[in-house]
Amino acid sequence: MISCSKSDKLGDWDDNIELSTKSLEFDASADSAIVTTKGTGWWITDVSVLSGDEELTYYFDEYSTKMNNYTIQLNCFKISRRGPDAIYIELNDNLTGAERIVTVGFEAGDYFDSVVVTQKAE
Repeated sequence: MISCSKSDKLGDWDDNIELSTKSLEFDASADSAIVTTKGTGWWITDVSVLSGDEELTYYFDEYSTKMNNYTIQLNCFKISRRGPDAIYIELNDNLTGAERIVTVGFEAGDYFDSVVVTQKAE
């Protein structure tokens, strides 16, 4: 008797989010961008903000971020899901004197991805 099986590792799914971009660059002044997706069953898992030596991470459960329309406004950022396939990312002026890096984490089933926004220092 011969048996074959394939088991996927955690996070080993194919890209089912299909982000339009995975990185953005903003000047020090307030700026924003819209990132689109081809997949629609995704949710935001976390947002981290790194500025100089300070790093803050905010975590979200999938039930609160699976809706098609909502806004998360914390610290220096505003993130809005606009329908099933678009995310709006806005950063305030960067007055910290250090480069700011904001990472938005996404999940869809067993696939994980992120958009990294790098904002120049003033």
